[in-house]
Amino acid sequence: MSKLFNPVSVHEKDFECSHKWLSRKRQPFNDKRLYSNFLELSEQMKHEQKIVIQQIANDVSQADRFYRFYGNKKVKTEELIKMNCTINTDCVSGKDILCVSDSTSFNMKKCEGHVSDFENFGVLNDGETPGFHAHTSLVLDADDGYIIGLSDIILWQRSKGKKAQNIPKKDKESYKWQLGATNSKAVLSEAASINYVFDREADDFELFVHINKELCAEFTIRVKHNRKIKSETGISTVNETLRGFPVALVYEVDLPTLDHYSWTSGTRKVRKARKAKLELRFGQVEVLAPEGLKTAVPSLELSVVEVREVRENLPEGEEPLHWKLWSSKSLANGLEAKRVVEHYLMRWNIEQLFRTMKKKGFSQETTELGSVEGILKQTVMTFKAATSVMQLVSARDLEEAPPIEHVFDENQQKVLNKVNERLEGKTDKLKNPFSFDKLSYAAWTIARLGGWKGYKSQKPPGPMTMKRGLDKFYIMYEAYLLFDTT
Repeated sequence: MSKLFNPVSVHEKDFECSHKWLSRKRQPFNDKRLYSNFLELSEQMKHEQKIVIQQIANDVSQADRFYRFYGNKKVKTEELIKMNCTINTDCVSGKDILCVSDSTSFNMKKCEGHVSDFENFGVLNDGETPGFHAHTSLVLDADDGYIIGLSDIILWQRSKGKKAQNIPKKDKESYKWQLGATNSKAVLSEAASINYVFDREADDFELFVHINKELCAEFTIRVKHNRKIKSETGISTVNETLRGFPVALVYEVDLPTLDHYSWTSGTRKVRKARKAKLELRFGQVEVLAPEGLKTAVPSLELSVVEVREVRENLPEGEEPLHWKLWSSKSLANGLEAKRVVEHYLMRWNIEQLFRTMKKKGFSQETTELGSVEGILKQTVMTFKAATSVMQLVSARDLEEAPPIEHVFDENQQKVLNKVNERLEGKTDKLKNPFSFDKLSYAAWTIARLGGWKGYKSQKPPGPMTMKRGLDKFYIMYEAYLLFDTT
């Protein structure tokens, strides 16, 4: 029986040096020139906010190098993943980290005319549309929500035909959750704590055990299954148990706009932004392993949190929010339970990352590259470039944002300062409220360039606004380099 899930992943890859004549410290791709091309390509994608090589290359020679880079057999997709998902230990050391993961798919139908091996694409969820899938892990600071970077990317192709039955766990697509968590743990080993934040598709008892017992980490996962709960009075279900919990807290949250395809339900989820009034319940439960599952862990002590939107003032046509969340943390009160919900809300960032990758952002699904392998490599590079946009979004409101030099060099900071002077208004409401040495200062300026008007009463700038602003900023920066004579 063939595998359903044969991922491109960094798992158990060590990328040993294959040439004795190279220095003992291995060069990426076993080649200094390829490594140099990788750095050039990364910078150009970030500066130009595009992926089309003819648009990001400075000249014909550089364009040729970029095309050859994607086509070179020495450039393994797995190694590109490892390099783009490397995080400086200083950025996570001693911090409480959220690792938010989810999957998306790339529809490659529009590329049929120019991809030479188009038949090598798999199919999407409908079993017909050509494309491939990605499972991505985004790293956030648990205290302020700042996006630190990527910790893992997994790519795979789905074959046509009926799904195989009774195959090992590691050969199923659902194994992506365990694999992504394991890969991310290696990147985040210096963190004080890791909390994996997953959606309903990850409601899997074996995954609970893997994260909590094997990776020694925490998790926040949305409930999908009405699991059996053991108590002093006997066996019940999680839904029955929740009905017996009192309301511990009533509070309001701002729900962001939602427009994405849900892997779990197989439907598109659309929601307008609104302020929601929520009732919160929570409690500790002993969750039993599913019947028939061979496991050394027959049960787990978990917390379960439920938030339900009060129907009064619910906009017409909108479904009330109703979440049930598993948490591996022991919760003492309603405020700690609310923190679990706040962490789950940060899943919005990965939905926005996927949106930034596609039509209104980097348009990865309409790439001009002519081979499947080249497109997979480019997708990895694009994830990194899209993450840089999301970093600005996450820094936009932070008084204690990371230093501006984490993203912009000294010359770029000079241009930002000049642009900011031009964009600031005469009133305090239209002044950049952040310190010049903070990334939030840059985010405010870039958002203004992207069309945001600067008023706090206005909808906060999202990734598309930030990307438009970055497009304009780097054009201004190129002009600065061209005309600066100092």
